[in-house]
Amino acid sequence: MRLFNLKSTFVTFLVFILSIYTSSIFADGLDLLDVHFINSSEGWAVGDSGLVVHTTNGGETWTQQLSGTDKILTSVIFIGPLNGWTVGQRGTILHTTDGGSNWVNQSSGQISILTDVHFLNINEGWIAGYDGIILHTTDGGNLWTQQNTGTNSSFQCIYFTDELHGWAGGIYRIFYRTTDGGQTWESLNPNPTPGVTYYGIQFTDNLHGWRSGGGLSYTTDGGDTWTNCSNYFGRDIQMLDQNIGYAVGALSTVQKTTNGVDWIVDQIGYANQLNGVSFTDAMTGWTVGQYGLILHTTDGGETWNRQVSGRFGYGLFGGYYTPPGDTIWYFISDLELVTDVIEVTIPEEVLQIYTLVDVEITIDSVLHPSVSDLEFYLTHNGITDTFIYQSSCNGENFFNTTLSDMGANSISSGSAPYTGIYTPDQPLSMFAGMDPTGEWTLGIYDGMVGNTGQFKGWGLHLYFETPVDVNQESSEIIQNFQLSQNYPNPFNPSTRISWQSPVGSWQTLKVYDVLGNEIVTLVDEYKPAGTYEVEFSAKGGYASGVYFYQLKINDFIETKKMVLLR
Repeated sequence: MRLFNLKSTFVTFLVFILSIYTSSIFADGLDLLDVHFINSSEGWAVGDSGLVVHTTNGGETWTQQLSGTDKILTSVIFIGPLNGWTVGQRGTILHTTDGGSNWVNQSSGQISILTDVHFLNINEGWIAGYDGIILHTTDGGNLWTQQNTGTNSSFQCIYFTDELHGWAGGIYRIFYRTTDGGQTWESLNPNPTPGVTYYGIQFTDNLHGWRSGGGLSYTTDGGDTWTNCSNYFGRDIQMLDQNIGYAVGALSTVQKTTNGVDWIVDQIGYANQLNGVSFTDAMTGWTVGQYGLILHTTDGGETWNRQVSGRFGYGLFGGYYTPPGDTIWYFISDLELVTDVIEVTIPEEVLQIYTLVDVEITIDSVLHPSVSDLEFYLTHNGITDTFIYQSSCNGENFFNTTLSDMGANSISSGSAPYTGIYTPDQPLSMFAGMDPTGEWTLGIYDGMVGNTGQFKGWGLHLYFETPVDVNQESSEIIQNFQLSQNYPNPFNPSTRISWQSPVGSWQTLKVYDVLGNEIVTLVDEYKPAGTYEVEFSAKGGYASGVYFYQLKINDFIETKKMVLLR
């Protein structure tokens, strides 16, 4: 590790992004792209990497459902508490008949992204997608047939008021209408506009409709003519009737109307893009967005409350917003250190409950002809982590490169130009458990002569978690590591596993079958010193027999046997 005194050489414009996570299901900061509630208690949200989350208590707690896919899911809809569909990347269509406990793949015959799904009842539904795709089913999705739209442009939204009347919109302001259930589609905008996309659409009857994209507009003649009603960007829109409606979009903007024409704009204090909105009545609604953000209102949008149950994160960015909107590059010179500081302020009431458990760094862009010359440092509270040290690769440049202890490949084994997610040369977990308040400094040192470069921007993601299922069995200080025998054992279908650790550290608890194949990871996160307990459920097809569970905490490793009896 290179030791040095840091001086901030950049003027930093700081953008805060507050990201909300529930349990540990959003541990990788996954974006939520859509949300749908069927009543004030029960709802679902979907997003990146096949993420499906479900609540039955209005969002006080959210639990992850196993979708069976790692594809991006873009849209979700339920008809009642049992029947639901979600669609997404590479033609993915998933259907559930038990409220999401099990999701079954339905064949779309497509490889393009499917962007929106709309059902009138449990049988009749439509899906819109890229490359002019509109699919239709009359049997709940057992069979999907493609409808001829006459365009190869990409659709982003679709909505039907009945079995005959429907509308679909997308990129370049393409907008189509059908009056025969989709057997034929007519274009209502023969002059596409590059750079503008319609992302949301809703009609309250066959004449009155609203659409969101570059702004908001409405029609009173079924889509023949449109009137602009807001210039603020809208990503998703929901109208409860011809008067009351909500739209959400960039920079956590929420817009509301009480007459269908005039919209009040409210930027509710976050920087996240909001992607989906769902209201069950004029007062009660939810919106979801980037980094797993979930917000809830019970007063018609006057106030919005974060829904947190266990884990959340702050994303902070610095380096190249000086002033806002202007892109500034900074030089990396031979044998010189450049630094940038991000000032972190976390509310004291948060720090009293939550512990810093994970740190990630994103490098926006570094242009340098020889990345092996460079050393990257992160410093906080007197601790310096060398997360990249003179990469063995002799290539050039970093673009949108994330360093995470959870990365699949090490930065030292990668090849330039670096892009994607990598594990650092030294683990960033050394910051876990620290007070995050104060300066976090990025340093880039060019340790060789002959090549210079430029640097533009970086991101710091801090993840927090409250200790869950912590049971201090006595007031005595824990002196030893201990993994207890599961109880009950044998078991069917679930059992409890408990352990204790005298130190705060990254802890993993995994279950293996008798052949040594990993079955499930129960814990993989930083935890303070304490006593813990988790449940292992063998529902979902586990066979009777012997299984092993293994605990790892630093150099401590212990394995025990358990027996499942059906």
